[in-house]
Amino acid sequence: MAAQPLTPLRDMIKASRLSFPDLTKAAIDPETGTTASQTYLHNLASGNAPTIPSPGRIGAIAAALGRPYELVWSAAIIEFMPPRDDESRAVLIAEFTAQLQADDERRAVAVAERARRAVAAAGDVPTERPKSA
Repeated sequence: MAAQPLTPLRDMIKASRLSFPDLTKAAIDPETGTTASQTYLHNLASGNAPTIPSPGRIGAIAAALGRPYELVWSAAIIEFMPPRDDESRAVLIAEFTAQLQADDERRAVAVAERARRAVAAAGDVPTERPKSA
């Protein structure tokens, strides 16, 4: 039996208990003005987004959830990490989730930083937020 995928970003969206219309209204990146549509947010929460959200969309999602950008970006990086090394990915996700449950965002981001460096080294996803103009 295949293991259930672990989905920290989707879990954060679902845990907000906000409706998709309310999420959409609040989903505006304060630095870039990028928004996230209701359809996009629904697809992301349903597991139908094929790629990691852009940095601007991460900012919009963070604003909607009222969570720090780095925390939401970290959750996205971990969720969309290529499954090259399932054991290390599972360990990172478990550590990240444990820190979130302990309500220690700083440590969750530190755990995710390890994942970000691994992903950046592989060149799989963008790892930096674009600079605002």
